[in-house]
Amino acid sequence: MFRLLVAGFLIAILGCSDKKKVAGPAAAPDPAQGFRAEKEPAAKQPAGGQEAPPERKIIYTAHVDLHVANLDEARGKLDALLAEVKGYVSKSDESGRTGGTRAGTWKVRVPVPAYHDFLARVQGLGELISKTSDAQDVTEEVVDTEARLKNLRAEEAVLDRLLREKAQSTADLLAFRKQISDVREQIERHQARLDTLSRLTAMTTIEIVMREDKPYVPDSAPSFGTSLGRTFGDSVDSLEKLGKGLVLALVALAPWSPLIVIGLWLLRRPIRTAVVGVRQAVRPAAPA
Repeated sequence: MFRLLVAGFLIAILGCSDKKKVAGPAAAPDPAQGFRAEKEPAAKQPAGGQEAPPERKIIYTAHVDLHVANLDEARGKLDALLAEVKGYVSKSDESGRTGGTRAGTWKVRVPVPAYHDFLARVQGLGELISKTSDAQDVTEEVVDTEARLKNLRAEEAVLDRLLREKAQSTADLLAFRKQISDVREQIERHQARLDTLSRLTAMTTIEIVMREDKPYVPDSAPSFGTSLGRTFGDSVDSLEKLGKGLVLALVALAPWSPLIVIGLWLLRRPIRTAVVGVRQAVRPAAPA
């Protein structure tokens, strides 16, 4: 707002100076008025005289937790559903261990028109444990961001015209370019936020968690020999890491070795005295 006031004040001053140069009643129009007209355009209204309400912009999110009989089959059905509604998986994570249960988490993006139908059909993939959904209305933020962008672009256009027509010195040129750079930075920031809101309101985000009921058994369980080899390999890796750690510790202590030697040499007498005292304390007393 401060930059807008400065720009308007500067335009008004430059406009007044142009009026003085023109003789007679046919004076040049005030550029500040043109700037205000571009900055605050008249709102278009429908024939009824009432302004049409803006289109609602809503961010839909949901979380579904399921128990399934077979995780592989449920995952295949989920992929088929996504292909049908033209959605996609943005992130996935699967885990499982022998004798335990497998589980998977999929974060999917689905177009808004197919949101409710897709959510209902996903629940049919297994036993529903929990479901949460949320709808965040960002219409006001979108409208406000679009209005700010319109005003900033109008300000940028006026500053560009003044740069071409009014800048007569290096100081004027640098001042106009600094204002234009600041305005363009704000435009890019607001445009990035508007693009983000557009993506979030065009595609819904659904997180699907599926847990398998039966214990997980791999296709080929490892034999005793394989387990023995893996254990030996892990032991060798641990020994190798220990050796590397000792070598690194010795290398780190190398620059301190002179100070360590000097310290031990200075402490040799107190250490020897302490050792002799301990020996005398523990020596049994001679019989009377």
